[in-house]
This record gives sequence, C-alpha cells and structure tokens, in this order.
Amino acid sequence: MAGICSICGGEMVDKSVDVVDTINGKLVVIRGVSAEVCMRCGERLYSQGELKKMEKLREKIQDNLVKPITVEEVAVFAV
Repeated sequence: MAGICSICGGEMVDKSVDVVDTINGKLVVIRGVSAEVCMRCGERLYSQGELKKMEKLREKIQDNLVKPITVEEVAVFAV
C-alpha cells in the first residue's frame, strides 16, 4: 500500500496511468506514467521524478522532436 488519500481517506496504490493533455492545440495521451492512485476517489499523486519526465516529454512534443507511438481517432461531444 502506498498510503492514505489526503482528499477522502481512501487507500492509495501504485499504478501505471495515462495522462491526457492538450499540446499545441492537439489532444495527446502520455502512457505509462507512474502514480499513486486513490482506490476510492481516483486522486492521483505523481513523484517529482515523474513530473520532470512528463514536462521534458511535453517540451519535446511541443517542439515536434518525438513521434507518437500511435495516432488514434478521438470522438468529441458537447452537452
């Protein structure tokens, strides 16, 4: 067990998650990010190391220095 959630008191577990972001006006998914995730409310906590890795990757994506592993269609809806 990774700990207790500071939001709801639920159990935190270590998981690999996907992070969705918008970069250069495009929706991107960063896969395989390590996080502590609350089993009750879904709150995520990222280590400083993971945050630094994500920021470096965002910069590379923004500057078109990396290619995506896959490109998929995304459906967008409005309420």
